[in-house]
Amino acid sequence: MISIGTGGLFAWMSYISPLMTKVADLPEEHVSYIMALVGLGMVVGNFLGGRLSDSIGSVRASIVCFTAMAACLLLVYCTIHISHLAYFLAFLTGMISFTIGSPLQVTLINSARGAETLAAAGGQAAFNMGNTLGAYLGGIPLLFGMAYNSPLLVGIGMATIGALIAFYYKLLSGKTKGIATA
Repeated sequence: MISIGTGGLFAWMSYISPLMTKVADLPEEHVSYIMALVGLGMVVGNFLGGRLSDSIGSVRASIVCFTAMAACLLLVYCTIHISHLAYFLAFLTGMISFTIGSPLQVTLINSARGAETLAAAGGQAAFNMGNTLGAYLGGIPLLFGMAYNSPLLVGIGMATIGALIAFYYKLLSGKTKGIATA
C-alpha cells in the first residue's frame, strides 16, 4: 500500500521541473519557488493528515488521502497548462499528497502489536520504494516520447491502486475483527 500509493506523489514530483517549465511554461528560475510551495504544502498536509486520521480512523483516512491524491493529480494533469494556476497547484498537490503520511504510520503501528519499531522502519523503507517506483514508472511514458505531464497519469494510477489496497485492507481487518469476536 505504501510503496504503490506514495509512488503517485513521486511520479509527479520527480518530473516537476520539466512539467513546470515545458508544460506550465514557467521560467526555469521559478522552479525553486514551486518547490518551496510544494514543501510548505507538505508541512500543512502532514498536520491535516494527522487530524483526519484521529477523526475518522487511520485506514479510512488512508483511503480518503490516496483518493484525494489521485483526484488532485488528475486536476493538475487537466489544468497545468494554465500557468498562473501552477503555483497554487504545487502547494495543493504537496498538501494533499502528504496527508497520507500520518494515517499510514498509525495503521502500521496499530497492526504491528509488539513490533511497532520494526513496522515504523519498514514503513520508511516502503516509502523510499515508493519514491523509486514513482520516479521509474513515471519516466516510462517519457521514454516513449509522451508529454511531460504524462507521469501524472502514472501517479494517478499508483495513488488509485494505493486507495484500493487500503480499502481491501479495511475489508480484511473488518472480517478479522468479526472472527475474533465471534
